[in-house]
Amino acid sequence: MKLKEKFRNNRLWAKAFCIVIISSVCLMTIFVVMWEKKTIHYAFEKEERKVLENQAYISNVLTNVVSFTALSEGVEQLSEEQLQKAVKSAFYYNMGSLSLYKDGRVICATEEIDVQRDLLLLQQDIKEGSCYVDYSRTDNIRYVKVVSELMLQDEVYRLITTTDISELYEYEQNMIRHMTINYMISGLCMAAVLLIVFWHTFKPLKKINDQVTNIASGNYNNRLEIKEGNELGELSSNINHLAKAVGDYVHYLKESANQQDRFVQNLSHEMKTPLTSIICYAELMQFGKKLSREKRKSYADILLFESSRLKNIAETLKEFLSIGQISEEHKRWVWIRDHLNKILGIMEPLFEKKEIHLVTEIEDFGMVMDPDLFETMLYNYLENAIKASETGGTIELRAYSDKQWKVIEIQDHGIGVKEEELLKIEEPFYMVDKARTRKAGGAGLGMTLCKKIVQAHHGVVNIQSQWTKGTTITLQFPDTEEKEQT
Repeated sequence: MKLKEKFRNNRLWAKAFCIVIISSVCLMTIFVVMWEKKTIHYAFEKEERKVLENQAYISNVLTNVVSFTALSEGVEQLSEEQLQKAVKSAFYYNMGSLSLYKDGRVICATEEIDVQRDLLLLQQDIKEGSCYVDYSRTDNIRYVKVVSELMLQDEVYRLITTTDISELYEYEQNMIRHMTINYMISGLCMAAVLLIVFWHTFKPLKKINDQVTNIASGNYNNRLEIKEGNELGELSSNINHLAKAVGDYVHYLKESANQQDRFVQNLSHEMKTPLTSIICYAELMQFGKKLSREKRKSYADILLFESSRLKNIAETLKEFLSIGQISEEHKRWVWIRDHLNKILGIMEPLFEKKEIHLVTEIEDFGMVMDPDLFETMLYNYLENAIKASETGGTIELRAYSDKQWKVIEIQDHGIGVKEEELLKIEEPFYMVDKARTRKAGGAGLGMTLCKKIVQAHHGVVNIQSQWTKGTTITLQFPDTEEKEQT
């Protein structure tokens, strides 16, 4: 059961191993079979040439012996009895079997012969100078018969030689058996080597699969440690990057969801406070029978203030939600010095009210912007600087450009922001001094709105602050816009 489960978990390398081993076995089988056939065919060809050479040798010897015997006997033609003696004496030591036929009759035979088989061979059409070869077997003995014609005493005879080739067939069987054993041993060794190679090669895939499973289940912290310099190493590196990117994106989504929850909660709280005040004072004015004129005026002022605050929240929220991309219709070329002087002129009463000393260092450079949104952003930042400053304090405003950025800096020397609150001041509805901000009619969306306006102009905001020492806001916009032709 464990082996089956392990095979299922590693089915890719197992399938690859099976495909390769089956293909290798098939190729080896074809090679071995072809090699065996070629070797055996060569052995039989060699044996056949030997038999034919022996046939020619016997025919030549037989012709010479018959001629010599006739001369020694002093006769022109030997009798059948003399011919038999001559043949037997000539081939007394012949290891094979031969028989001499004339007109289908056996003239002489050195061993016991299969007459019926020889008669069938004698019926074969044999051309002059050629032989007929026949492979046969009897009682598990294999032999080859060769039939040829020869001229003895001006008459045609047929010679049949029989050679035992059982050893050749035994050699064939032994070779097949040994080759099969060697083939099986080689196949097992190759299978073992391939098994180790494939297991080692595909082992990283198991780790990669586990990592992908971890990513799918929401675990993005694990990292693969595969350092092979091949495609698997590159794949593991890419998966590590993917896990990090997915983890960062999921963290971003969670943070966004948390921010949205806080946004809704803060919005509900901010809306609830003025609405509660409005309802309470409206009921007092409605059901209060003995309210003096001064009380009614005081309640009406409170209602007007809270209603204005609700209106301010609604308008600021609308601007906050609508700012993403700035319409090209609203963009135009603006000289920053004129634009800042215009805003400072509008805010002059606020500076005079708190006796704020304003220090400006403004270079004249141009930007493509939405003037209304830009004015809202700068107004909010300057207003916050005024609120944070003590009466008679100093605010510094600088504007300059370098090779990469167009920079606007607003620096106050007021109360500052604590370090733990510095990262939260740009969140919607977050207020550093809630009592002071509500008293002034703030909605807690100013810093968030300003950041969105800066981002809509492809800029970045950098806020540095020290508690009781002041705050510096640096706005950086890329210097990539083409200047308007003047």
